[in-house]
Amino acid sequence: EASSHLGRSEDGHKYVLGWQRLERNGIGLGAEHVMWENGVDNYHGVEVGGRLYATMVNPHAGAWMATRAELKAHHKQCRILHIPKTAGSFTRVRAGGWNLYMNCGRRKVLPVRNFQNFLVHHLPDKNWWQRSECAVAVPDLLAHFRGWNERYARGDRSMVCGRWWIPGDFCRDELQVVPAGERKKRFGIKGSCTVWRNRTSGEETITLPNEKMKRLAAIVQAREDAGSRAAKN
Repeated sequence: EASSHLGRSEDGHKYVLGWQRLERNGIGLGAEHVMWENGVDNYHGVEVGGRLYATMVNPHAGAWMATRAELKAHHKQCRILHIPKTAGSFTRVRAGGWNLYMNCGRRKVLPVRNFQNFLVHHLPDKNWWQRSECAVAVPDLLAHFRGWNERYARGDRSMVCGRWWIPGDFCRDELQVVPAGERKKRFGIKGSCTVWRNRTSGEETITLPNEKMKRLAAIVQAREDAGSRAAKN
């Protein structure tokens, strides 16, 4: 239904419906779902056809969906079905996933009102502690989006960005993400702990690590290390 809504909307062709990945943090009986690829501040609201959707700084993973007709339209626009035949090449992987965001003029979106229905379980359950210090618990993110939805229903549009394809019209247009290698070297943070740099002033804003998730990650890391030592002995 959400995909059909995008298809009927005036600006719907600028977006593609998708999923975001989650993992279980595996900490005892209190284990919960967490997301690591984007912190709360990395989600932006976009209004399409009178509905509120969320788009993200880091779309990562292919994780998009399309009907047969939509797929044909994507291919007509940018040959999305032209996949290199080189087996095992990164170019092949990228062509099957990220190219729709990188070279096809679209942003991935998820409906805010039922965001939880567009989450998929990433089975390794290890990226949240290996690759990011800003993982966010899914219940916290959903509470954040419920707040968006309630305010949006009352006529508040403060969470809505502009039309991202028009220069100067997107709420983050003046901001750029500091590359991962630079932010890790300079600030000692990784993953979705984003550092934003204002293109005009050069001022930087740091998304601070989630201390709770860092503590849980340390526990998991210790368990992994202990298991590795035991296996060697």
